[in-house]
Amino acid sequence: MTLLLALALAAAPSTAPVRVASSSFRAVAGQAVDLADFYGEHFATQLGQQAGFQVTTPAALSAALGLERQKQLVGCADAANSCLAELASALGVEVLLIGEVAKLDTTSQVNVRALNASTGAVLFAISRRAATKEAMLDALEDAARETAERLRTALGREAVSTPGRGVRWAPWVVSGAGLVAAAVGVGFLADASLTHEVLTGPASADLPPSLARMAANDAKGSQVAGTLLVGVGAAAVATGLIWFFVGGDGPAPTAWFAPGAAGLGFAGTWP
Repeated sequence: MTLLLALALAAAPSTAPVRVASSSFRAVAGQAVDLADFYGEHFATQLGQQAGFQVTTPAALSAALGLERQKQLVGCADAANSCLAELASALGVEVLLIGEVAKLDTTSQVNVRALNASTGAVLFAISRRAATKEAMLDALEDAARETAERLRTALGREAVSTPGRGVRWAPWVVSGAGLVAAAVGVGFLADASLTHEVLTGPASADLPPSLARMAANDAKGSQVAGTLLVGVGAAAVATGLIWFFVGGDGPAPTAWFAPGAAGLGFAGTWP
């Protein structure tokens, strides 16, 4: 049993974050260096936004190693030399991403290679081509998503769901309960209004005084209950809608209505 459990655990995909260092993109074939640097930083930033990834961006890599040493390590990565082990040890990364940007006649092309930071083995390579700078940014975002998927597969990692995403039922439950409370409150107010019409109309002359007083007290109670229920219901609907659109994992916003001398007041708190 212990052996089977150990084998099952060994075969199960790891949920540990993928640690990646992404170097500056090299400008080739007439591509502007500053634009290549910007593309490289944008690509690394987009990859870092993928769930389950810890990415050292080119800027962070330069800050940690120095610009000249980064260039040397990129050069040794191109040659697949053993100095990649120094990078893996210094940054604690598993994968090194090396990219280059070439300016063609009417388009620009980005090539990115993913290397095992310990051995220098190429895990995979991807390319993207775009005619404009804006299109290239979109292409790099798509390339970052593909890189994340392929790295998970190559390294045996599970996809990690992003907190706070997907269908959130709680805000709708709160808003639904608020609608029910408001509807009941409207019913109480309608009953109070109907009783008031009876007590102030011609038919009130035929009512015994005791019955009229009882009806008046009931109407007053219905009015208070209806006002409170409508206020609570409206607050719940507002809270649910704010919660849904704000989202996130922090405390839910709250809102409430309260009757006052001049009418119904609204207040709330924002997380």
